[in-house]
Amino acid sequence: MFAKKPTHSMRQGMFHAHSTASISSMNKTKMQNAETPLKQVKPKGRILVIEDNRDAADSLKLILEGFGYAVEVTYSGKTGLRTALATKPNLVLCDIGLPDLDGFELVRELRHSEITRDIPVLALTAYGPEARDMAFASGFTGHLIKPVDPQLMRSILAGFDLES
Repeated sequence: MFAKKPTHSMRQGMFHAHSTASISSMNKTKMQNAETPLKQVKPKGRILVIEDNRDAADSLKLILEGFGYAVEVTYSGKTGLRTALATKPNLVLCDIGLPDLDGFELVRELRHSEITRDIPVLALTAYGPEARDMAFASGFTGHLIKPVDPQLMRSILAGFDLES
């Protein structure tokens, strides 16, 4: 109903949208009769984000949900481990530098459990290429250096079968 004019720069992490129509310009009767339920769309898959930086985690959640994924966020390694074991997500995005249980130990724990051993776990970290070998040796499926361009993230996730 509203035309939105996006102005954004993902590199700067900013997004602004505003309506070019006002509610007062719409027919109020049409608005009252437009209470039809939204169509239910099955998510592309369930992703668990484990990231102690709340702003980064919550922003990533919004991006991933925009791509059509169901996303759960935890802000610590221990909580992330418990959540992964309890919910068995289709994919985990995990920071390495977590304060209570680092990502290396977390992924080793996931690999030791029959419940989570086959789940793809991507390191999403500020640690550079020097941490890549250690990430793979610990059991990570992939290593992404923050910040990750959202379109790159989308194409990487499209390479996984997450709808099962």
